[in-house]
Amino acid sequence: MDTMQAIITRQSIRSFTNQPVDEEQIEAIVRAGMHAPSAHHKRTWRMISVTERKTLDALSELGKYWKMLKEATLCIATCVYAPGIKAEDMELQIHNGAAATQNMLLAAHALGLGAVWLGISPERPAYLPTKELLSIPEEARVVSLIAVGHPQEPIPPRREPLDRLEPEKWFKERWQ
Repeated sequence: MDTMQAIITRQSIRSFTNQPVDEEQIEAIVRAGMHAPSAHHKRTWRMISVTERKTLDALSELGKYWKMLKEATLCIATCVYAPGIKAEDMELQIHNGAAATQNMLLAAHALGLGAVWLGISPERPAYLPTKELLSIPEEARVVSLIAVGHPQEPIPPRREPLDRLEPEKWFKERWQ
C-alpha cells in the first residue's frame, strides 16, 4: 500500500475479533510512531502497548467512548515525557505525540488491522484513572489511546472517488 492510498483509505474501526495482534505487528506500529517528526528532535514520546485482557477491559470502562476496548486485543497509549520542560514547549511535545499517533494509525491500516484514535485530555474524568491504571508518571502527559485489532468484518472500500478537499477551507497566502 503506498502512502497516499493509506492516508485516503484509512478508516476508524471500532469492532474487532478476538485474534491477538502479533508482536511483530505491534513493533511495526510502534516503530512507525517513533518515526514521526519531533520538534527540536526531542523525541519525548513514550508508547505503552497494552494486551492484557484485564487492563483492556478496565480501560474500556474509564472513557465514555472507549467501549471498543472490550473487543480490541491491543491498546497503545501515546504519552510525552519531558520533565522540567517549559510550559510553552510542552505544547510542541504534545504535537509530536499526535504526529506519532497518526503514524501508528496509518501503520495499523497498512498492516490490515483496524484501529481508532481514542481522545483523552487532562480535562476529562478518565484522564487520571487512566494514568493510574497504566502507572504513568505524574510528569508525563497522555496524548492519545489507540484501540487496535483485527477487524470484525472486512473493511469496506471507500466509495470512489473520495475527495475530502474542501476548497472553501483552503486559503492561499492569508486567511480569507
